[in-house]
Amino acid sequence: ILDGLHENLLNAKFSDPLFEYTSEASDWLAWSDIMDHHSHQRMDMSLGAYSGFAVAGVAKACRSPNKPDLQFPRAGQLCRQKQTTAKNVLDSFISGMSTSVLSSMGKSSVYTDLLSLLHKIVNPLAQCLPNVPDLATSELVEAMLDYGLTWKLLPDPNHFGRRSYQLDPPIDTLAHFEIQISDEPDVRLPDTRKQFITHEIDLQRVRRFSRKDGEVDAEQTPPG
Repeated sequence: ILDGLHENLLNAKFSDPLFEYTSEASDWLAWSDIMDHHSHQRMDMSLGAYSGFAVAGVAKACRSPNKPDLQFPRAGQLCRQKQTTAKNVLDSFISGMSTSVLSSMGKSSVYTDLLSLLHKIVNPLAQCLPNVPDLATSELVEAMLDYGLTWKLLPDPNHFGRRSYQLDPPIDTLAHFEIQISDEPDVRLPDTRKQFITHEIDLQRVRRFSRKDGEVDAEQTPPG
């Protein structure tokens, strides 16, 4: 019910030249958010009994003889779904990071400080040049391995029926905002380059595991 109030308030038609009733309705909605926050924070579900006062307060402030055109609330559920998806992507990304990298930062630092920068690192402008230096490619492969990233050939969300290489885990979806003003160019690597980098990542991953297995065998072999 409260989600429906949030979504339908702006479409409600009632006389309010001084925005007094709108302000009163907003105060009631803010009060209900405070009650809901404390209820979940303290696990005190008895506070939920007061939610009805907010509904009654908004109804009183926005009363009108005209029949309201109400829409079923979807924005709240859609927001929660996006939050769950983002959390799953972040957890998958953190689980794939190397221990040496993960030990130097917390989960909140990964989200606030690392993701946007890392998205630029894995899409360097140098990889779009005709002749890419081998050292630059090697450094990029090592960085992507340390952070558990690679490119996967998946259905393109922007072009139906097409497939393109996308980051896995898709951290670019967490670092992308609908309103984002930047003077920096939006670098997008061609799929042919992403395919080559993916191949190099797979080879380097095998080399790392082989190197670790060799070190373990050397430690377990008794000196002759």
